[in-house]
Amino acid sequence: MTVENHHRCLDVASSVVKNWPIVTGKQKSVITVVENQSPHPEMKMPVLKNARAELFAQAVANGMMLEQAYTAAGFTENKKGNPSRLRNRIEVDRRITELLSKRASKVIEKVAIEIEYTREKLLAELESARKVAEKAKNGSAMATATLGKAKILGLIIDRREVGEVGAFTSMTDEELLEEAKKRAAALGLPPPDTQH
Repeated sequence: MTVENHHRCLDVASSVVKNWPIVTGKQKSVITVVENQSPHPEMKMPVLKNARAELFAQAVANGMMLEQAYTAAGFTENKKGNPSRLRNRIEVDRRITELLSKRASKVIEKVAIEIEYTREKLLAELESARKVAEKAKNGSAMATATLGKAKILGLIIDRREVGEVGAFTSMTDEELLEEAKKRAAALGLPPPDTQH
């Protein structure tokens, strides 16, 4: 059963407390589903009860290969797939997912703050320059500062012509179409649609 299927099964059964016996090989265990117990990784989960499994989850979340994380967590080296089995245990998978999502959200938050700081700083500097230009009655500098602010805010987008200026003005429609087909073929693209 995949982790996703297991999560769906727990979702369906989570409205009632149930004990399900599960037999795997010679071991018998019981899964207890408790009302309002969410199996989803977005829910906060505590540190794993098994210290070595927790160390393994942290090592994997830090980017270590499964086999290396397995031995770093204190397990004996194993070539029989035990690192993969441990990685695929639901609670370990959820813990790794939680650790990774915490890191990702911290990085995203930090980058967003840095971008916003830079953006706000640039806007403040341009506004300051605009005010200096206004006091000096320099309309050109005021306009330049205002345009700079508009570009940062995304109100103005610069577009430039690629190629020589006027390279296509002397061509007929048929010549333009042939040129477009040649350039598309050179780039490995399908020819332009000629139906109107």
